[in-house]
This record gives sequence, structure tokens and C-alpha cells, in this order.
Amino acid sequence: MKRSKRLPNLTASIFIAGAPYEPERNEEEQRLAFAEFVDRNRPAIENTLRRAALPDFDVGRPPARYAERRELQGLEPNAEWQLVCRRPSEDIMYKQIVRWLQDAGADEPDPTWGTLQPRAEVLAVNQRRLSDLLKELPSVVGAWYMTKGQLPTPPWDVTNPRDIVFSRLEAAGLLDFRPLKNNEIITWMDHIDLWPKDMPHTVDLQGLGLTEEDVRRKRDQVQRAHENERRRNVSLPLDGVQVSFEQDGAIEIIRRINVNLPTDAALLPRTVALLKEAIDRSHRKSDRPTDNGGRGHIERMSPEQRNLVGFIGEWIAYLALQHAYRIGPPNWVSSNRARLFDGNGINDSAGYDFFVETRRGRRYFEVKATVGSESFVRLGQTEIDFAQQQADQRESFRILLVTNALDSASRQLLWLPNPFGPRGHGRYRLRQGELQLFFQLDK
Repeated sequence: MKRSKRLPNLTASIFIAGAPYEPERNEEEQRLAFAEFVDRNRPAIENTLRRAALPDFDVGRPPARYAERRELQGLEPNAEWQLVCRRPSEDIMYKQIVRWLQDAGADEPDPTWGTLQPRAEVLAVNQRRLSDLLKELPSVVGAWYMTKGQLPTPPWDVTNPRDIVFSRLEAAGLLDFRPLKNNEIITWMDHIDLWPKDMPHTVDLQGLGLTEEDVRRKRDQVQRAHENERRRNVSLPLDGVQVSFEQDGAIEIIRRINVNLPTDAALLPRTVALLKEAIDRSHRKSDRPTDNGGRGHIERMSPEQRNLVGFIGEWIAYLALQHAYRIGPPNWVSSNRARLFDGNGINDSAGYDFFVETRRGRRYFEVKATVGSESFVRLGQTEIDFAQQQADQRESFRILLVTNALDSASRQLLWLPNPFGPRGHGRYRLRQGELQLFFQLDK
């Protein structure tokens, strides 16, 4: 047989032949190899993109698409590699990078900096200078608005515009090229609509027609606003009265809870709540928790507020368990106990908050609390692990869910079965991608 002068690549030949032949595909291996090669060459790629965008930056134009390209969007392996090789050579991968850079209007990767300092160094300098500028700038801008009798426009209409200014300048890539002076930072802020309209590009008080007293008054106003916002972020309305650990302390908070507890009804029956068989309704929007985690009318809670709700829930559970099992402080193992009693033996990694001794053995209780009437709970990994360990131990693990924790009139304490035990199996739904267990009470 006469040998062909050109023998096509075997993988390509199989691909062309079609069924029943299939080429060997190594997409994942090629993707990982290319990602590693790009990562090794990232500084040179970034530098090349910066050099290509520098002419625009130097004449005061925000570089078009630089910030998007800086994230290397679209720099992917070539699908045709599947037809010609198992693992692409560095030369092949280098050419793929060059093509992507040329499409972006840049040259070949160049590891030398030329007239540019390394991006990491420039960024560090500009972030520090911007941070220094923003220490006093909100008060100066606010004083300027005040003397003009105008309402502040975004981002100066919020208590602390610092994060907004930082993120906008960084997202536009304007801190990446050269170390900037204050007046240059202000000019770029104006370019991307961060600087107040008609306000001169300066922080010099005389140039703005301001006095030290104008700025001091505005600074005091900003500090009061900061303090009020901070207090709002650590307090919650308990029966209509704002409370916080900082302002009231744990003892005063439980006094308020106890005063408003209905007699004996506060300590709900020990009977485990009966649950209907779980129905998969995950596609229903109304069945999902809100972005704030299903916390009713509290839009977004700070860590301090979440801790406060958790403490209130655990105190209600403590009273209920005390009524049912005559427990004392040693049976309370979470760190919330230390707010009221001694902290010996507390352990937030135990997977439960309380334990009780019964004739049938030890039982464990994990407490959850919400400010609404949600029918779902979140379990952490240690809690899930412990619940699974206790799944066959005669219902030795239960969940105590306190709903409407901040409102004595509508508060409820639900005794829920172990979601992994016989009485809970199939009666909860695990939300995909999150450790959230949904249930439905049997009326």
C-alpha cells in the first residue's frame, strides 16, 4: 500500500469519521493546564494590558474595557486543541494568549515594566493615598453642600461613602497605572461621576469658600450619624423597645423577656411538633427564605443583632427546659450562658446548646431563633454531624425553634424532631446548596 504523504492527526481523523468512533476528550486536563500557564504568565499579561491602556489614561480618558480585560475574561483554551493534542504545549498556549491580547488591542506578553511600576506597587500606593484623602473628604464635601444649601448627591448622601468611592475607582482600573496625587484622584473621581457637580477640584478650604468651623460642624454631624448607625446595628426592638447588650446588658434583657412572658404558656408542651411529609416546592418563590435569611421584617441583621436574637431564643429554651426537666446553668453549654452565669465548660462546637438527663438517657437540644414565623432552620456543619450521630439514639437530639423571638405576644417555641432520625426523616427539605431545613407543621 502506498503511504500517504500527509497522515492526518489520529484524533482529528476519528472526529471526522464520526460514530461509532469518538475522539478521546481531555477538556478538563487542557483547561487546568492552560489555567496554570496563564497564572504563571499573569504579571506579563497584566503589564501588556496596562501598556496598551496607558495612552488613554495619560490623556485623562478612562481606559476602555481595561478593567474587564484585567480580569482576563474570555481567555480560554482553544476548543480545537481537542482535535490535535492531549495536552497543549507551552508554545501552543502562548500563541493562544497572544491572539487574545491582539484582539484586545495589545502586544505580545512582556514581563518588563518599561515606564510603569509593577501594578501591585502602584495599587498599594494609590490605595494608601486614597484612604488618607477620604479621612477628611466626607466632612469637607458635606460642609460644601451645607454652605450651598444643597442636598448631597451620591455617594455623599450616605454616612460613610468611603467604600463606594474605593470600589468605583478600583473597578474602573484607575488606581492601576501611576501613583496619583490628591488633585489627580479628584479629577478621576469627577470623570466617573463621584465628585459633586460644580465643586472645585480641591480640598483647600479657602478655595472652597469654607472655614475650619464649617468643617468641624459637619465632622461632628458625621460622627453623630456614625454613632447612631452603629447603635442601630447592635440593637433590636424587643416588644417595641430597642435593646442591646451594649446599652442594656444581658440581665436587663432577660428581665424584659420575663416581665412579658405569658404565665405558664411561655413553657410550651414538650410534645415534639408533628410534621407533614415534605413536598418539594423549591421552585416556588414564596417558599424560599428572603436574602436576609428569613428574619421577618428585619431587612439585614448585623452579627451583633444575630447574636442578640440567638441569646433571646436560648433564654426562652432555657426556661422551657427548666420547667420540663428542672435543669440548671451547667446544662447550658453554648457561650451565651457566660452572659449570665459562669463560663466553665462552654463549647460552641458541641453541635448542641443544651443537654438533659432522663431515665432513658441523655437528650440534646439545639436552639434556633428567628424574628419572623418562618418554617425553616439553618444548621451548621457541627450541628449536622452531631444530629447524624444521634439519628438512631431514640430521638436523643431535637431542635428547639423560637419563632417571633422579639414579640412576646406572637412568640412560639416549636419542639422539632431530629431531621435525620425516624420521626424527622422525609419531613424536612434540604435547600440545595445551603444547609437549610424546611418543614411544614401538621395542623
